[in-house]
Amino acid sequence: MIGFYTILFLGCIGAVVGDAPPYVQSSEAFMYAKTFVSEKLPIRKMDIHKASDRPHLSFAMLTGVTGGLVLLKNDTSHKKTPLEVVEEYVPLVWHAYSAVSQKAQSVLNDANHKVSLIVNLINTVCGSVNVEECNAQVEAKVNDSPLIYQRSADLLLALGKVSVVIRDNESTINSIIENDNDIPYLIHNVETKPFLAFVELLKIVHADLNELTYRRFLIDS
Repeated sequence: MIGFYTILFLGCIGAVVGDAPPYVQSSEAFMYAKTFVSEKLPIRKMDIHKASDRPHLSFAMLTGVTGGLVLLKNDTSHKKTPLEVVEEYVPLVWHAYSAVSQKAQSVLNDANHKVSLIVNLINTVCGSVNVEECNAQVEAKVNDSPLIYQRSADLLLALGKVSVVIRDNESTINSIIENDNDIPYLIHNVETKPFLAFVELLKIVHADLNELTYRRFLIDS
């Protein structure tokens, strides 16, 4: 599911599009990944005995266990290995599709709301200019007003990296969930460098989401 070379490529993407960060590409990738995940985790009752529901349940297993690994990364008091997290979360997620789907949709909606400022900026300043010029114009606005735009911009770029990995591995994900291969996949991959690199990207997104919430609290108070 995780394209390690894709992740490495993302570190150099700025050189491809010029000096400005890839705001446009990140926005497009996030919209694609958001739709993909939303379709895989619809908020409705699932039946394990129904063939059409099993891919959704399988995707929930991938999502729930990966989320558990992100929480482990954020809590240094726990010393569990990734395989121990799989062992702990698999039975929990097995009967918790609704909780996983609702949490995933909540996070997606929260992220969508918190990048709307920079996405609206992209739509406003770019017009008919090409991608490189658009990114440069957005970067100029961010640099001119960092207190307004910087956190939203950072979150969008982090979401873009995660989303590109999901988008580029869509066919692999579909193969896993359509063949009920979620648990074997997790067992064999959660301790690999590519998977852990993906978890690290998710950790960054999680931190940026929380930081925006904290900053809003300070402003509102």
